Amino acid sequence: KNRPKTGIELEKICSKCDSECFACLAGTRNDCTACDPSNANYKYYWARSKTCTSVCPDGSFLALPGDLICSDCSSECFTCSGPERTNCLSCDKNKINFRYYWDVTKTCNNVCPDGSFSPSLEDFVCQPCHPSCKTCSNGGNFNNCMSCKKDVSENAFYNQIEKTCVSTC
Repeated sequence: KNRPKTGIELEKICSKCDSECFACLAGTRNDCTACDPSNANYKYYWARSKTCTSVCPDGSFLALPGDLICSDCSSECFTCSGPERTNCLSCDKNKINFRYYWDVTKTCNNVCPDGSFSPSLEDFVCQPCHPSCKTCSNGGNFNNCMSCKKDVSENAFYNQIEKTCVSTC
């Protein structure tokens, strides 16, 4: 049976927990130590703010399936999914060193990695280049290459005029 919603003794006086908390240190909503899993509005516990919430807020995620504790994402992620705190779903556009999101590796970077480009200066989501391109710009089409992959035997030469990777000059 559930225990009553009372906080830890403070100066030998028990205080009632805020209605959002299942257990608490004091009576405010920012003093929760556990949340009530049967209360859909406040079942997830976010340790950073010591609050109970209906969903994990941006910057946190459920680390374990079935767990009701929101763990913090890595600092470069704006949102993440787990199971690792570095599995980003989006990046903070205000963090210059980590604003570009690359879905392939679920990471945030200061630029799009080789083999990808950002179609917009406002979007910051990296898209894949054409498979023959090592680097590209303004789209993933075959004629937007800036350099070619050296490990590919065909289309390894860069045609500067057409911005394509070709098999022979």
